[in-house]
Amino acid sequence: MAPAVRFWDGGGADALASNPLNWSDDTAPTAQDTIVFNATSTKSITVDSAFPATIANLRIESGYDGTNTVPTTSLTLHRPLTITNSFIQAGGAIELTFGNFTIGSGADFEWLAGKFIARYNNELVISSGATVNVRTAALHGLGISSAPVDPVILNNFGTINIHDNATVAAGGSGATLYVRQGGQLNFLGSGIALDAPAAFFSFVIDNQGTITKSGLDADILLRNVHVTNIGTLNVNNGNLRIQGRGVGQGNVATIAAGAALTLEGGIVDFSGFGLGGVFDLNGFQVTGAGTLVIDGANAEVRHAGTSSVENLILKRGIVSGTGTLTINREMYWSGGTMIGASDARTTIGANAILYV
Repeated sequence: MAPAVRFWDGGGADALASNPLNWSDDTAPTAQDTIVFNATSTKSITVDSAFPATIANLRIESGYDGTNTVPTTSLTLHRPLTITNSFIQAGGAIELTFGNFTIGSGADFEWLAGKFIARYNNELVISSGATVNVRTAALHGLGISSAPVDPVILNNFGTINIHDNATVAAGGSGATLYVRQGGQLNFLGSGIALDAPAAFFSFVIDNQGTITKSGLDADILLRNVHVTNIGTLNVNNGNLRIQGRGVGQGNVATIAAGAALTLEGGIVDFSGFGLGGVFDLNGFQVTGAGTLVIDGANAEVRHAGTSSVENLILKRGIVSGTGTLTINREMYWSGGTMIGASDARTTIGANAILYV
């Protein structure tokens, strides 16, 4: 049978994806088909165990806005589901309850709008070889909103591109984005913001692969975002501003000439967990001709082991540590404080200059 396009019309007495009466031509989709949700029916759907585990193409159009126990829920997964070719989401929401939603290798996901909702640590998985293009997105965990319990998990083994003026927001119990080894997270335009409504680990980016800021020479803002980096962080132009808590151990950040990585801090403590805008740069090697900027009244950059940076600007905040921090080119110290234990050292390299 040739692949077909099946529209969700909700004509059945239930909301089950396996019920043929809920689909155009009263025929349930097969694994080779394209399924479409639009204004034909705003009835919510439950993907049950009798539905195929793989679908070739999935489109959720802006006219579809089904409802369920969580507002604007459109597609509820009660089993794992894999997209093998393409997925377009322009509205509505997908709720993961008992299974992962996987973008298969070689598949494309155009995330124009809409929300992913998850509980029980179910995951949105981007396979190696898959590509996601994000325009506007929302991630909503259904765990405890005041603690990092049951966030939405986005497991990226492929490539995620975040484009001009995109907003990625985490709500509820938050979201965790893992950039796995070999995976890529690319900020490609201007006006991009990643945000969370609260600072308690609401949005976590755990980078084991490569994060790159390129595209236009503009600011990218990560607000209330906890960044863990044991991979590679490239700032090719503009300014990557982190208003959160960043961690780096034994990793590399490359900042191109004229670009900047800014650590702004200013996080409010929750329940004694001591966020406080602390950036632990343990053995952190910042290369390239760009600048590391510390500009946050509550930001503290703590270094240990052997850390180095080409150019450093300290405007506000604190630089502290127990190891050696080496400035290889220039340091501008216009404000803020430098403190450390007896074995802490800040070394101005042989050919470097300190401006006070």
